[in-house]
Amino acid sequence: MKRLYFESGKTIIREGENSTDAFFIESGEVRILKGEKEIGTLKENAIFGEHGCIGHKPRTATVVALTPLILRVLKEEDFYQV
Repeated sequence: MKRLYFESGKTIIREGENSTDAFFIESGEVRILKGEKEIGTLKENAIFGEHGCIGHKPRTATVVALTPLILRVLKEEDFYQV
């Protein structure tokens, strides 16, 4: 899996976008937003964006890095091989 790095404050995914990638948080923390409302946070070892790998659904929330972040990306084709 590919490793990505993000600075604090960077948007990882945006609500409504289309994508086929899921993300594993290797280190750091993210904020989950639905519209302008914060609905939660995720930390190390959490996964987000998995609906993109299943059925090509639009993103249901925006995810923003709260801290410096290292993510592992799981592509759709890899998801189905696993």
